[in-house]
Amino acid sequence: MSESRNISLNFSDRNIEELVELLKTADNLQQCLIKNQFEIARFKSTKSTVTVYKSGKVLIQGVDAHLISNELLQKLHLTEEIVLGIDETGRGEDYGMFTIGAVLGDKNKMRALRDSKKIENMKLKKDIVTKNALAYSVIAFSPRLVDELRMKGITMDELQCKAVKCFSELFDFDKNLKISVDGKPLNFCPTIAEYLVKGDDINPVIGAASVIAKYAREQSKNKDKRISWGRLKNKNQKY
Repeated sequence: MSESRNISLNFSDRNIEELVELLKTADNLQQCLIKNQFEIARFKSTKSTVTVYKSGKVLIQGVDAHLISNELLQKLHLTEEIVLGIDETGRGEDYGMFTIGAVLGDKNKMRALRDSKKIENMKLKKDIVTKNALAYSVIAFSPRLVDELRMKGITMDELQCKAVKCFSELFDFDKNLKISVDGKPLNFCPTIAEYLVKGDDINPVIGAASVIAKYAREQSKNKDKRISWGRLKNKNQKY
């Protein structure tokens, strides 16, 4: 018996419009009624369902989900787009490592990845990232170092900014390389990157960086408490 699969892809507004038109003309798919206000369109085949959301997400559910996904990407003629995606995890925690992950990869090969917060099998997602990425790296700050630096007045934004600069130099193979960072613009950071709020849910390469960062933090044996957390919170100092 064939196993049902769920595949989630991300597309730009322009690609979504083209995608819906392709789905409407597909011989093996039939358009049906949408189920909520978040959906643009919904299609069904004998084995699968394709749901297109306003956010740019496309969810393919069913036995032949992988085949439908590959066919859609081929028909859209999406060109290779190499991006350096960067994301962090552990910023707001009072224990453990503060990790920043970076992935250099093609957005189209990473479209099946979503924000790591929604993933149950993190090792499986990490393996998908490492298989498809051109390169990846992680910078991890220990609780002790985070404490020492923050007690000196260095914010978490500054730490992440240092990591962004480091990654941009490490992967500086192409002067036109696009660098995308999850979150709001960082203070003290030069305009070497674009910043996307909820970028790990919008840009699949940032989503891949989210997976790498979270996996590294989870695998670390250092779960020590950050002593500076309570002290600085009481003084209303910045993170």
